[in-house]
Order: sequence, then structure tokens, then C-alpha cells
Amino acid sequence: MPRMTRQSPINVLVAGVSLLIGAVAVAQDKPAPTEKPEAPKVVDTSGKPALLEAVEAAKQLKSMRAHVELSGAGGGMFQAYIPTGKGTLRLARQAEPVEDRAWNTRLDSSYVHKKDDPEQQVTILQTPTSFVWVDNDKKVVEERRYNEDRVQSRSILDLFGLPELTEPEPFSRELRFATSWKKLDQQKVNGMSCDVVEVRYDMLKAGDRGRGNSMTRTPASKWFFGVDDHLPRRVERITDEGMLSFTIVLDLTDVEVNPEIDPASLAVETPEGYTRTEAARQVDPEARAASVSKEQVAARRASKEKAFPKQLPAHGFELVDADGNPVSLESLKGNVAVLYFWGTWCMPCKEFSPLVSDLVDRFEGEPVKVFGLPYRERDEQAVRDAMKGYKHTLLLNPGGKPISCDTTARAYKVRVVPTIYVIGFDSEVLADKEHEAGVEAKDAVEQVAKTIQEYLDAHK
Repeated sequence: MPRMTRQSPINVLVAGVSLLIGAVAVAQDKPAPTEKPEAPKVVDTSGKPALLEAVEAAKQLKSMRAHVELSGAGGGMFQAYIPTGKGTLRLARQAEPVEDRAWNTRLDSSYVHKKDDPEQQVTILQTPTSFVWVDNDKKVVEERRYNEDRVQSRSILDLFGLPELTEPEPFSRELRFATSWKKLDQQKVNGMSCDVVEVRYDMLKAGDRGRGNSMTRTPASKWFFGVDDHLPRRVERITDEGMLSFTIVLDLTDVEVNPEIDPASLAVETPEGYTRTEAARQVDPEARAASVSKEQVAARRASKEKAFPKQLPAHGFELVDADGNPVSLESLKGNVAVLYFWGTWCMPCKEFSPLVSDLVDRFEGEPVKVFGLPYRERDEQAVRDAMKGYKHTLLLNPGGKPISCDTTARAYKVRVVPTIYVIGFDSEVLADKEHEAGVEAKDAVEQVAKTIQEYLDAHK
């Protein structure tokens, strides 16, 4: 039988208000039988450039420290259900991601879930592999695996911790599930001039509810981005559907951008008189791969593809081909560019490389250019020898030390090779594919080919 555990008061309260807010999405998900949901008549995109600047700023961010304060306003009975609190938020990106996750988020704050509730002291740490929080009711430091469903304190961290900023593709919901991005007048927030973008979301899309009844999944939001660094200084999460009308506001003050924060320094210590659960353990990658079924692999791939924000621009680069001719992202505009990151030392690449080479013949006569970008290579001749017989174009680092395209690979967040990016006519990312256990090379490259063909067909 499943083990029954007693939840602390703070977890029970989080679950209750999450269900209340989540009811908004459920209500919208079931329109009256005689009515069909209509697409917005006007789509305002005036705020999208400011949002894309925030995306790029988030990608460059290494660490952040800020005082955070949660407040809000609502009508009637809902005012009593708005959570409040204040404390310190610290973010630190680690050098090596784990399954696309690289951020360590530490929150130390007070928290009142609803009016007349006692104030709680909250200590929460989320790392790429684990989720740790102090349960003061039971005097226990709980440590769980990152993705364990039973962790409900995550809802509190979502409210304070700006998950949009630290997810693998920043602000993916704001890009993928928005129906409008409206630019409002600039405002000053705690002395900082901010660009203001109002985002409205399509709550009917199933993918928009990927994290269940999280309190960050409201029908609209206002983002206040500092005009100098394009990072958030305030976010208002707005529910304004029918009788439900309230706003949860997160303010950030005394913001420090890229301070020296060692991720290890964020570890949660066990207070005197408390006990600690067994630490979450890393699962051996090979054992995990062996235990994953083909159906699970397919589902994971589909989820990754769906979440990828195709509106994002590609990273610029300046490389040279095998003959020394310059090749840059700018020079490839008007073409579909395929960037294939590979290595002579990479065993899966021996299967991928001939299939990537075949793309050249497959799209002959079309505006498609296919490139091979070596990764972690020092011997130029070995790279050139490995490319003999293939039709895609070799790209190299023009500086020659190293000769491989490591800087470009880091900019594109390449974690494993082979990885393939598809770039559109206007330098926008159309798709990315990386090697996954249980996925055949021919199937992965066929998905790349399908993306290219669909894009070409759509632009004829």
C-alpha cells in the first residue's frame, strides 16, 4: 500500500489556494456546449521585442540576489486568499547542466498563505537534481528528487522564485502560449525605470497546464523589466475571469546582477534539534536509459519538441569553412541552416554523419545549407579526414585554437553530441535535436528533414 504521510499546514494551504486558482483554467477549459471559443480578434505584439530582450538577458545571467516581497489585491472574499511574504532570493547557475537544468534557487522568507493564518518561516532550495525544504512543523529537513510529485512546497518557490527566468528556455510560456504581448507605458518600480509588457495566455491549450494548478499559471500577467538590464523588477499575475478577480504581485528590490555566488554555498543546513531525510540520489544514466521504454522516450521527445520556443532568435556566430571562407549567421539569412555539432571521438556521430550528409542531396535546389561543427577537437587534420566523403560543409574556428566550434556550441547550449539545430530564413530557431538513448539516428535525422520540408512548404 502507498505510504500515508501527514502534510504540514503550509502544504495544505498551498494545495487549497492552488485548487482555487486552478479552477479558473478548468472553467475556461469547458466552454458552453453551444459556444465555440473564439480566437482573439486583435493580437497585439507591440511588447514582444521587450520580452525577447528579457529572454536574452536571462540566457546571459549567471547569478542574482534580491529582496522579494509578495502581495496582491482582489475583490470580495478573494482578498483573504492572496498569499503574502517577504525575504531573500538567491539564484546561481552551475557550470554543468543536468538534463537541461542548471539553476540553483534558494528562498529564505516569511510566508502567510491567507488572511489570519500564522506566519511561517520558509527555507527552500531547488537544485538541478533535488528539492530541499525545512518543515518547521515536523522539525525535519526534507530532501527529495527534483521531479518528485509529492513536493508541494514547490508552489511557494514558484511564487517567489521566478521560474520563468530559470527554466531551460526562459519565458517559454510567455512565448508559446500567449495570445498577445502588449507594450504599456514605462513605469518606475522601486526607483528603477521599467519596460512594461502585458501578456495574455491561451488557457485552452492543454500544454499550458504542464505544471498542474501552479499559482503562476494565471490568464494574464504584467512583466516589469529594467530598461538597463532587461531583468524583472516586478511581475503581476492576474486572474480576471468572471467572478474571479485578483492579482498576485512579486516585487524585487536591491537586485544584484551576477554577484559572486557559489552554488554550493546555497546548501540548506540541518538546524539544531531537526532531523534530515535521506538525500535525493542521482540515478545512474545508463540504468535510467535501460529502464525507459520506447513509448516513454517518444513521449519525452514530444514534450521537448512542444516546449521548444520557436520564436527565439538563433545565436550569432562567425566561423570559416574548410577553405577559409567566412560563414556567419547573418550571411545565412534567406536560407534554412542546419548546424550539426559532432566529434571524431563521438560513437553515435558515426551513424549520424552519413545521414546528415544525405540531407544535402535530399534538399538539392532548395535554399538549405548543411554544416558540420566539430566539438572539443584539437587536431585539425583528424577533423578534415573524418569529413572526407561527406557532402555537408565543415565549419572551423577562425582563430584555430582550438580549431573546433566550442564557443558556438556553448552559445547553443550543446550538452551532448550529436546535436542538430535547424535555423529559419530570419535566423529563428525552428527545432533542435540531440542524441537520446533509445532513439535511432535515422529517426532523429528524419525529424530534422520533416521540420525543414514543412518550413519550406509553408514559405512557398
